[in-house]
Amino acid sequence: MQRLAVSNPENLSHKGMIHLSHNETVYDHDLAVEHFEPGASKRLTEYLLMTHNRHAPPDGIIEVFYEMELVHILGIDELKQTMTALVYIDERWVDHSLVWDPKDFGNLTKTWIPMPKIWRPDMIVFNMLSHEDLLSNVRAPVTVWHNGTIESSNPAVYTVSCEINISLFPLDSQKCALQIASWAYSKEKIRLHAQTEHSLDHYVPNEEWHLLGIDIAEKEYIHEGIKVSRIHYEVAVKRKPLFYMVTLTFPSYVMCATSIVGLFARFSTTGEREERFTLGVSGILTMAVLSLVVSEKVPHSSTDVPLLVAYFLYNMVVVSVASVFTGFVMKVHRKGRFGKEPPEWAMRICLLKPHGQMGGDYKFFPTTKPQSTCSNQLSTHHYVKGSIVRNADPGKLSFEITEDYRRGGKALKSNGNPTSKQPAAAVEAPSVFNKLTDLESMLGQIIQQQQTQNQIRNHSPEPPLSTASGHPGLTSFDAYPHDLASSTPSIKHEADVMELQSEKRRRRMENNGFVKISERLDILFMIVFMVAVTTPVLYLFACMLESP
Repeated sequence: MQRLAVSNPENLSHKGMIHLSHNETVYDHDLAVEHFEPGASKRLTEYLLMTHNRHAPPDGIIEVFYEMELVHILGIDELKQTMTALVYIDERWVDHSLVWDPKDFGNLTKTWIPMPKIWRPDMIVFNMLSHEDLLSNVRAPVTVWHNGTIESSNPAVYTVSCEINISLFPLDSQKCALQIASWAYSKEKIRLHAQTEHSLDHYVPNEEWHLLGIDIAEKEYIHEGIKVSRIHYEVAVKRKPLFYMVTLTFPSYVMCATSIVGLFARFSTTGEREERFTLGVSGILTMAVLSLVVSEKVPHSSTDVPLLVAYFLYNMVVVSVASVFTGFVMKVHRKGRFGKEPPEWAMRICLLKPHGQMGGDYKFFPTTKPQSTCSNQLSTHHYVKGSIVRNADPGKLSFEITEDYRRGGKALKSNGNPTSKQPAAAVEAPSVFNKLTDLESMLGQIIQQQQTQNQIRNHSPEPPLSTASGHPGLTSFDAYPHDLASSTPSIKHEADVMELQSEKRRRRMENNGFVKISERLDILFMIVFMVAVTTPVLYLFACMLESP
């Protein structure tokens, strides 16, 4: 701030503004400096301290011109709801007890007196929580002009309380005000005048907060029935949300999107993938941890929910709902695995072509060249569902029956024991179990013969049946049907029919109506929930780009 001398103490307007005569004052002061009178400054200081009483305020109304320049915002604490700022304070007033005639003191028009030696207005910031005077350990003087004008400048650090609105965190804007007034003097004694055009020449930007502007206004307030003049100094800032968007919002979106894709992506048509729910729960727990990190940053308020916390809660709800819909899709897919077909209206709703019922069970047909000891023939309308398993004894196989029914009749289920024969199933279809018993015996004999031949050919010990590899003849358990079919013409036809039925069953399962519907539902729900989680994060990033 430019400081100029005053040639005539009477040149004061009705507002206390000082009119300067630059040429005369500057000339006199420069002349006094160049041709100084020895002891003039000492005599002037002694004279002023003798005529001035630092405990007595000047006579009449004191017009105080107060200027506060914001230098740097040290920080805003949302939890404590405070703002700490470094400011430069410049005060100017007139005290007629400090007037002298420059001619009597070597043409000196100004001098410097220590602050504690003169009277100063008791200006404070009413809403401050702490104050640090950076010149407290420095003997900083005030400038006194020969017409009684006094200028006092000092830097200070203020921590003030301000109401923090967290509803839009981290896209929030805050306003913190400094209420400046006299603590003891009313408006009848001290009138404050603020500089309306504030200068930010020395302002240093903050890394987290962007300065929007400063509003300065002269106001009044009544304290204990006394009208006091005050200055309302309001600082408007806006948060820079890049840190929160990169460290919290984007990881939350990635986790939520990954959970949605994992819940509804179909990588196989045979498995139901119960681990979908595990993935959904893991995503929910991750977002819950991120919300705890945000809750430690924002103030604990029961009136508003921060925008970022609301975003995390929204993602948790979306993933939870998606997990519920995944259970519904898995139930629809499970119906298709058992060969059931949906109604035609359900197919049409999903834009699929209706088709008839398709079974998915194995069929045993009568052989054209029966070579086994079994003389009974199975009806083509008789169905048995199960799987071939290995026994603990080497060289023996068993067929585990899970369902046994005739077309048009009610299915009879076994207890799932591969070595025991069910009485109910035996009564319903004894020829089925006779056929399976003969098949087990035949398979065991063929395996024993093949192992003996391989042992003689290779002159090596008999390999165990449980070995999955290591022998050309027994590469794996899955290769047994082809080996048996090639070496034994009596069951080749039956093996070919079973392999053909297995392939048809796989294709029928892929073309099953419920499976197709579940695939359509997976695609539909994936698109819906991906849009649901992507739209909010795009909005947040768009708001971040719009912010200065």
